[in-house]
Amino acid sequence: MRDDVAIETDPPTLPAPSAVVTVEPGEARLEVGGTLELRVSVEGTDDVSVVWSASGGALDAVGGSAAFTGVEAGVFTVTATSVADPGGSASATVTVVPVSAVAAVEVQPASLYLVEGGTSALAATVTTTGDASSEVAWLTSDASVATVDETDGTVVAVGPGRATVRAVSVADTGVEGRVEVTVGSVSNTWVSVGDEHSTIRDAVPGGAVARAWGSNALGQLGDGTTTDRSEPVAVLDTDETEAVAAGGRHTLVLRDDGKVVAFGDNYAGQLGDGTIVDRAQPVAVPGLSGVVAVAARGGHSLALREDGTVWAWGANADLQAGPSGGDAVLRPAAVPGVSDAIAVAAGGLHSLALLADGTVLAWGANALGQLGDGTTEGRAEPRPVHGLEGIVAVAGGGRHSLALASDGTVYAWGSNGSGRLGDGTTEPRLVPVPVPGLGPARAVAAGGLHSLALGRDGRVYAWGDNAWGQLGDGTTDDRASAGAVADLANVRAISAAWRHSLVLGDDGVARAWGDNAFGQLGDGTTVSRSQPVIVGASGP
Repeated sequence: MRDDVAIETDPPTLPAPSAVVTVEPGEARLEVGGTLELRVSVEGTDDVSVVWSASGGALDAVGGSAAFTGVEAGVFTVTATSVADPGGSASATVTVVPVSAVAAVEVQPASLYLVEGGTSALAATVTTTGDASSEVAWLTSDASVATVDETDGTVVAVGPGRATVRAVSVADTGVEGRVEVTVGSVSNTWVSVGDEHSTIRDAVPGGAVARAWGSNALGQLGDGTTTDRSEPVAVLDTDETEAVAAGGRHTLVLRDDGKVVAFGDNYAGQLGDGTIVDRAQPVAVPGLSGVVAVAARGGHSLALREDGTVWAWGANADLQAGPSGGDAVLRPAAVPGVSDAIAVAAGGLHSLALLADGTVLAWGANALGQLGDGTTEGRAEPRPVHGLEGIVAVAGGGRHSLALASDGTVYAWGSNGSGRLGDGTTEPRLVPVPVPGLGPARAVAAGGLHSLALGRDGRVYAWGDNAWGQLGDGTTDDRASAGAVADLANVRAISAAWRHSLVLGDDGVARAWGDNAFGQLGDGTTVSRSQPVIVGASGP
């Protein structure tokens, strides 16, 4: 055997190249329909080609890059695998989200009624898809009516009128929500006069109280007595007064908690407590909450709740309190067919409701056309007043009605005895007519036989019956056209009764004129006045 014989062996096997694959970006986010470019790098092998794959979506691969398109929302994996080393791969995670968009902006509440100086916070619900921002910017169409905080939506009522407040999407300025803001005069809440008595909401440190004066035979002053007062006295238990409303011989007080108390004459249940017992001090009106406004005239009462419904009670012989067959309504009952009201007014035998869209409904007696529908037929069901739109305030008189438009125009209809419609005639009007000779007004008040308007210039204008000097012009002559009340300026609120008138100045001083047989002018006497006199104990 030869020791030097060579033995043949196989050549050694070299290890396969190890590919290190990297995909960038490793994570990404895009909207449906969007395209993402992915890039790959391969190290450790001469062959840098890869095969691309994806768990979903659409993939367009070209060499070292790939374009991934999101077809639907979800989380997808895109993988690059080395051709030379199938064990070498890397993946990217792609999250596909719906297209970012703002679908809608909705503002709550859908409509808003405020009295001058009032505030309210609006809220915006923004419907979005994807990553769209839900932020909105708040804007107002008329800062002289209402301002709004650009970021938090807080509205401040500046002056009577109507403004549109918009919540505009920051992400898409073409999408917005809107709310119509109606601002009423403080005349609707701060002063109110009955047949022979007067009331006022008097601001005091920490809140407001109700004060009253004049006839008190039935307890309508709410001081616990039936003694007439020729100067203001505090109404009992009304230290949280939001608004006052004087009826013929009864009074309503709206508290700041949205509840109502009443006192005075109750012959037809106008106090709403389920009885016909007169009350000389306030009693709660049961079954009412969330009330934002009250009105009274004659023997019936009205309340407006924050949900836009109107409630009525009291005398109903002429259906002014709704369809109860003409029977007195002893407790508040919802008026059918009214769901979006923003203000109410009570006439002698009829009722009015201002709707959020600027139109007006009326019901009750109509013998002289005070419902404004072109007929003289009374009715229990609220129906639109003919031709009115853009209205911001209403007032009910003895047998006539007034309305104030957002442009300051005053409209009148119904009985025109003594020229109380102010159109230069004494002819009744079955549909509204504009009152000429007035500049833009900011408030209206309808008395039994006369009318008042508060101009935007702060002056007061009056027309109609003047037998007791209730027009305040220094005479007792009736007037069928508007004329200025003597020596009055910077007035903030007005109210008119059957034979007297009451106003409140910016300085907090109240003034009154007309009949004073029961001390209803509040000047400490029972002498009637044909020009304004200061109400005792009013003002700072």
